[in-house]
Amino acid sequence: MAIPIIIIVSILAVVALALGSTAVILLFHKGNTLANRILSTLLTIFLLQMILQVLRIFSPQVASNGTGLWSGHSLILLTGPLLYLYAKAITVRGFQLRLVDLLHLFPFFILLVLSSNLIQVISTVGSTHLLNPLVPIVMMYQVLFYLIVVQRILRIHNTEIRKSFSYVDRIDFRWLRYAVVFQSLLWPITIILEFMGGLHIATDAAWMLISISMFFIGYFAIHQPDIFSDSPEYDGPSSHGKTANEEGAPLSLEEAETILLKLDDLMRWGRPYLNSELTLITVSRLLSVPPEILSQTIVDQLGVDFFSFVNYYRIDEAKRLFIDPQCRHLTTAAISLEAGFASETSFNSIFLNQMSLTPAEYRDSIQDPGSATKSVSLDNASLSGAVRYR
Repeated sequence: MAIPIIIIVSILAVVALALGSTAVILLFHKGNTLANRILSTLLTIFLLQMILQVLRIFSPQVASNGTGLWSGHSLILLTGPLLYLYAKAITVRGFQLRLVDLLHLFPFFILLVLSSNLIQVISTVGSTHLLNPLVPIVMMYQVLFYLIVVQRILRIHNTEIRKSFSYVDRIDFRWLRYAVVFQSLLWPITIILEFMGGLHIATDAAWMLISISMFFIGYFAIHQPDIFSDSPEYDGPSSHGKTANEEGAPLSLEEAETILLKLDDLMRWGRPYLNSELTLITVSRLLSVPPEILSQTIVDQLGVDFFSFVNYYRIDEAKRLFIDPQCRHLTTAAISLEAGFASETSFNSIFLNQMSLTPAEYRDSIQDPGSATKSVSLDNASLSGAVRYR
């Protein structure tokens, strides 16, 4: 038994060291300061939990006599609210903590009070145990509720950035979505094991897995660019109203068609889509059209967002390069960059989505003249609200 205990303690110590180091780095890391502080606090909580797990191994009395914050149970109720506040801080420009946000921590303080020695002394014998069956249920639903809310925040964010950016690779917080899904599966198991007792190795393993996922959130957060400082024009989630002209009246079909024709001319002759970091703001300035009107016109008249609109032109450019005899020596990765894509991964995904073929399959199909004539572009001559193939 000594060897497994040594292994468990060693892993817990490594995880604790990783959490502590990442928490400190986040405190001094440039970028979204508030978001970094919130996440640093969350990682510190899991550092405390790792310390508690080690104490339980060497002193079982901690598990039976631990109360309040060091019971470990109260700490669970901080995870969901802090993840929620972190998600808000990285997706909403100018997000600030308000007094009302403290209400998210209310369940934590309630359990902290109920688990204190003072309440146990005042209570009648055995009465506190009436809460035991309810506590894990409340915790499970509370954590899962916040994880679902975080997923919704990230979905809204992903929808909004596609209206303003022609790339999403570095700003869609995909790593956070994956971590939240993983934790949604693991938290119920961890909470059940925590309250069942006796299964110490399984409980330690569950806590280690969640703590490791928290470490990876911190790791990717350190390397995540601040979307608001890197793109000062982007304001975050917003609700676009009806397309309107300067007088506030809805755009007529003729006005919308004029904007789309100007946009198509710009895309075809100016080829701004070759810039992998092209944004709606940049295009709106080139056209002297307000970004809200431009975005809504694309959505209403073509049925796509700005991200999809720009990438149709990039796919056409990539196909032109594939067919060009002078570019046959270029690799797929090189062509993706030449066409304006930020990475080969995003190129492969978007190409497959639009063409139902991978770039490699399309390149092979060029040998057949009949299969190389399919072109994807936007038909601006017919404003039917749909993307058409030419």
